[in-house]
Amino acid sequence: MWVLTGQHGPLEMLMTCLLVAAGLAATVEAQFQYCRFTPKHTLCQHRGPGPRCDQMQARGVTAQEAKYIVAEHNELRDKVASGRETRGSIYSQPQAANMRQLEWDEELAKVAQRHAEQCVFKHDCRDCKRVARFKVGQNLYSSSSTRLDNFSEWRRAIYAWYDEVALFNPEHIEPFVFSSPLGHYTQLAWATSSRIGCGYALYKEGPWWTKLYVCNYGSAGNFQRGQMYERGTPCSQCPSGTSCSRQYPALCSDGSGGSPIVSTKQPALPATPAVDLSSLPNADGRSLFSCDLDHEGCRVKFIGTTWKVINTDSAQGRILGTAVTSGRTTELTFQSLVLPPREGSLCLHYSFLKYELRGSAAVELVFTLEPMVKSGHRPIEHVERSHARGAMTRRSVQLDHVTEPFRLRVSASVPAWAFGQATVVAVDDVRLVAGPC
Repeated sequence: MWVLTGQHGPLEMLMTCLLVAAGLAATVEAQFQYCRFTPKHTLCQHRGPGPRCDQMQARGVTAQEAKYIVAEHNELRDKVASGRETRGSIYSQPQAANMRQLEWDEELAKVAQRHAEQCVFKHDCRDCKRVARFKVGQNLYSSSSTRLDNFSEWRRAIYAWYDEVALFNPEHIEPFVFSSPLGHYTQLAWATSSRIGCGYALYKEGPWWTKLYVCNYGSAGNFQRGQMYERGTPCSQCPSGTSCSRQYPALCSDGSGGSPIVSTKQPALPATPAVDLSSLPNADGRSLFSCDLDHEGCRVKFIGTTWKVINTDSAQGRILGTAVTSGRTTELTFQSLVLPPREGSLCLHYSFLKYELRGSAAVELVFTLEPMVKSGHRPIEHVERSHARGAMTRRSVQLDHVTEPFRLRVSASVPAWAFGQATVVAVDDVRLVAGPC
């Protein structure tokens, strides 16, 4: 018979051992339920942050961020389902009769977070993110900067996925025709997906501070020859057990409210501060913006392909470059917010490379002044069509009617029909100067 002899007596030791054993058994059982899908399942294969994570500064999603992610997704799904989305490759998007309202799902979030913590911008395999209830779809977004900031930007990620709608052909709703460049939008708006869970990680990747955003959706969408959604009057063909949502009238809700939202942020990050115009470059001065990697760091974010800092053997020094293959688009956005020149004209100076490693399809390098205020003004663009191989080519171009604060974006696309093509693009010494060239 056990005798209670003190704070650390035999009974306490036995109970402690039993609790530890029970905890280990529960952990093994939880691990096994995912390993049965595949030994490569994200929760089976990885116990924590991966070996490629260097100087991880933040990871996880706060409860407030989770609520925002769900609300933003549902606002956009409601916009599509109600027929208010006027963009599309041929005509506007038709109404949806059976689109579900998304709810937060902690299990999906757990899998997404573990995947984000591997610090690899790559989808895990089909069964690697699966859960017992359904197969799981996935959207990824990554942005990078040479400067560290601890602010997650979920709106930017979600709208990068959703804005693919502008290129989506509504005729591909049924039978569904999958297109890799548009797969983020089609998963986001897939009618039968009703659960979402997301993860986030901020880590060092060479010279870049990289933010990786992962959202998992259940059940999965993007099934070739399937049905993205049922066309018809919004909320007129809701699945059994669902009814029209009170909050999102064009969506079908099961009224469950989803999983209780638990913060996974380690550590919690402060909210993104409002823009302080007094801290921005002086619009009355001559120099509005400059980026030369040999003299200063540049805060940039890129999507589509990875831009790298390249050390050249020439007087050009360090440059930013990437390679774009057929069917892909790359975007590089300088994060400095630039005030418009006082007289509305500025001179864009830049050096560039642009040439094909394989193929011969013409590729345009597009410089865009993207307004930061939704005022109805269209972005101002300059298109560089010339080739430049071997040595950087210098350009100076005048842009007029610049009246709104903006960020400068550089982009390039290789058409999908240019099978096997690879185009190299690089930029350096980018400057914006108030006034004519």
